[in-house]
Amino acid sequence: MPLTPIAFLTDTLPALYARGVTLLRAKADAGDARAKGHLDDVVAASGTGYVTIPGQGTVWLTVGGGTMRASSERPAGVPVRVAAEFPVEAAEHLLKLAESKKAFDDDRAAIAAARTSSKKFEDALAGRKLSGQLTVRDPPVLDDVVVRFALNFDALPDKPGFTAELQYDDLIALTEKKLQPQQLLMGGKLRLKGDYSVAMQVGMQLIAQASAQAQKR
Repeated sequence: MPLTPIAFLTDTLPALYARGVTLLRAKADAGDARAKGHLDDVVAASGTGYVTIPGQGTVWLTVGGGTMRASSERPAGVPVRVAAEFPVEAAEHLLKLAESKKAFDDDRAAIAAARTSSKKFEDALAGRKLSGQLTVRDPPVLDDVVVRFALNFDALPDKPGFTAELQYDDLIALTEKKLQPQQLLMGGKLRLKGDYSVAMQVGMQLIAQASAQAQKR
């Protein structure tokens, strides 16, 4: 039976997250300084967020101390870091593709799941609110994919603070590290409208931190 988006968020993602933390901890214990840095960043992150799949439901995901738990309701007393809405057709397509390639069996997928929480990102955002809408143009099989998101909002605002557009091929090149984030902006591949100043500031700060860490190694 195909994995549904809600089942992925409720069961598969927390399990991947836990496996990713375990893998990072094993690498760190073996003396891998890079893995230790990632582990410390993940373990120090805390908060909750939700993902809504229209027509299917909403899942809340709460992290803290290197663990992730899913729930159908907002946890009390935990700051909301992320809110997102993802179209069901795109979510189902991505899950089918991932399952066909057995992507969830790959340790890299588990580590990537763990790194969805980041204290460095929390610190870079510094409590500032950010909301946007990303449109991915010309994906294969699907119509254009529109994802809504907000950071440090209790709920998605009716109108996003900024919008962004990019081609599907450029998004894939970015995820495969064949294209750097700076190239998206400098090459005009990422089209931005509205107030995206906070997003730019946070992005440049994180890029600078990553560059500094790479030079130390």
